[in-house]
Amino acid sequence: MFIEYYTEIKYLHIIAVILFAANTIITPWWRCKAIDSGNINSVRFVSDYMGKSDTLFYSVAGSLVAITGLVQLHSLPELWNALWIQLGITYWVLTYVLWVSVLRPIQKKQRKMLRGANTISEIPDEYWKLNKTWRWAGWAGFIIPLLAAHTMVMKGAVYAY
Repeated sequence: MFIEYYTEIKYLHIIAVILFAANTIITPWWRCKAIDSGNINSVRFVSDYMGKSDTLFYSVAGSLVAITGLVQLHSLPELWNALWIQLGITYWVLTYVLWVSVLRPIQKKQRKMLRGANTISEIPDEYWKLNKTWRWAGWAGFIIPLLAAHTMVMKGAVYAY
């Protein structure tokens, strides 16, 4: 059905992966830099824009990765049972579940906690406890997509059918 547009869809898929991956690197980096600055306004600003960038890049680019990947599979249905496809989809689902169930809720809670603080020292202890969880989950949210990308690039060369 979509086989005549396979190359264009693959191109969109790769661009979406790049945007998604860039956000997994850039957003946490800016967050850490803002916290390290000791400036509450920087921390608040980055916290606000993390939500916006996550909405754009995780939600939109992430959805585009999933949609274009599934459309490509629809064009080549014989690949549905390939191990590399199954692993790639599993990694992608794990990444999304991690983002929806852990990372995003922590970001929202932390953003609310920052509203009452006028200095870094006024940030509640709960913020810092959540920050540790966010960092560990963030590392997982970075590594799991790398595994997905590895399976997609290496395909049958490493992951036998």
